Amino acid sequence: MKKDLIVFIAHIDDFECACYGYVFKHHKEYDKIKIVTATTWAKKLPVWEENLKLFPKTKLLIVTKKHI
Repeated sequence: MKKDLIVFIAHIDDFECACYGYVFKHHKEYDKIKIVTATTWAKKLPVWEENLKLFPKTKLLIVTKKHI
């Protein structure tokens, strides 16, 4: 039985700095991966979107919440 992974980050670049490697290496162990961000950064969004293309789309859900 697989499980879900939920990652909470303050900023979109925190994912890349803190846990991108873990999630990329272990994504096959999870049914779903949910990334919850508190804020976005317009200058970083293109890089963020390119990096997310490396993950299987069926597993990844991005949620951006403002003012958490």
